[in-house]
Amino acid sequence: MRLLPLLLLASCATAAPAANQLADDLAHLRGCWIERRSDEALTMRWKQGASSPGDMVGDFLRYPRNGEPEPNRFILRDGEGGFLWCDQDLGMPHGPPCQPAVVGAGPPPDPESMWVRVTASEEHLRVAIESGETSSPIFDGARDGCD
Repeated sequence: MRLLPLLLLASCATAAPAANQLADDLAHLRGCWIERRSDEALTMRWKQGASSPGDMVGDFLRYPRNGEPEPNRFILRDGEGGFLWCDQDLGMPHGPPCQPAVVGAGPPPDPESMWVRVTASEEHLRVAIESGETSSPIFDGARDGCD
């Protein structure tokens, strides 16, 4: 009988750091970011969603070396079944459908499918499409000042 309360207490103690880490990851995501590549620069600006407080909205700009900036918007939605990454292509009013997402080092929603992983620290942001052992970065940059 004494073991059950200890097990319950231990499960609460291990769940709190994971929740705190997720909150830290989402807090780190806010703000402005830049990635400089040899042929282009990419910027992201993340803020809390105005219409849905659980959403994070990311404005994405691709600056090709010779051309006009190409805007896009991403929404990181915290839903009942976990996070969703929604591409709101500004050239298309509804964009493609959302896909599962993981914030931080959490396990993939379904190791057999594709998902987006968002990893943010105080000075680094990486967003990648992952599937199994494959990871293809969308953005991999450093903190930048917001204009």
